Amino acid sequence: MIRTPRAVLAALLTVGLAAAVLSPATAGAPVVIDLGSLPRGAPPAVPYLEGGNAHVLVDGTLRIPVPDNVIGLVGEVGHDYLVWAFAKGRDGKEKIFRISPDGTKKLVLKARALYDAQASPNGSAIATSAIGTTRQTTLKVYDVSTGAVTRKRTMPGYGTVLDFDGNRVAVGVNNPNKTVTWSLATDTVTKVSSGIGYSVDLASNRLARFTKDPYAGGCTVVSTFSDPTTELWTSCRERVEAWSTNGTRIATVDALADGLGPGRAWLRKTGGRLLEAYDAPYFFGRLGFEDATHVLMDTYNRTKYAIVRCDGTTCERASRTGSYDAPLRTARVPVARPS
Repeated sequence: MIRTPRAVLAALLTVGLAAAVLSPATAGAPVVIDLGSLPRGAPPAVPYLEGGNAHVLVDGTLRIPVPDNVIGLVGEVGHDYLVWAFAKGRDGKEKIFRISPDGTKKLVLKARALYDAQASPNGSAIATSAIGTTRQTTLKVYDVSTGAVTRKRTMPGYGTVLDFDGNRVAVGVNNPNKTVTWSLATDTVTKVSSGIGYSVDLASNRLARFTKDPYAGGCTVVSTFSDPTTELWTSCRERVEAWSTNGTRIATVDALADGLGPGRAWLRKTGGRLLEAYDAPYFFGRLGFEDATHVLMDTYNRTKYAIVRCDGTTCERASRTGSYDAPLRTARVPVARPS
């Protein structure tokens, strides 16, 4: 979920929320989410792409149709939105569009592998990575207004852009394993950690990294970004999916969750203390926070989809309920709900 400035969020969230308190079946049991029984609450205080078959970008009461290949929000620039569309043509190139509230669409970038595109806080620039045929990655920064490459840096290993604060680009790298920052001011790459960073929030000074490949027994380590030796939590079972706006909470899923989507999500303090666990009626899609406490979860049952807002056992629907195209039966992956 894209996060609006904290001051805006604080103002929007002063409105009272009508919510349902879902009681676990037994003490300590996960909250089982039932889309049909949840009351409708306020819309998310952040823009989002409506799931299912709608192909709509929603921001409060604003609903903007988007192309059916748009599957990600990258950021905001002024009153407009930056969205990522997967490759639809034979050239295999993905696109980033600038969408205005009136539905006007402008192509900003067209390139291969824009999946890790990260916008600066004001949306004026976008950082991405491109992996070459040799064991190296080229980092690029684009000007959103012109689409031109303004900065470029090549580094060894296979890197993924994790966050971009306008001055620094945080990158997770494997082969060799490490987390680095690329400073635009000095054009230098600095090693932050020898662990493979996979989730970063520079604004709240947070880093989640794997000690090694999780399929080979690697564990998650949550720490401050400025000093990764300040470890806040370690888990060999879960991975971080989202950070709250002030970095005090995390949403996690099973470290090896893949395929269709996880069947369980956890809400924790960043230090690891469990606040609540949630079981999807079928599976969860994207997870995100709209403020310091409320987690937003794309939630699917066998035929319907909705965004669900939770804080502890208090949950509500933050969006309308809509249908979605069920995955092909041959491609469907069982959803594990670990005990």
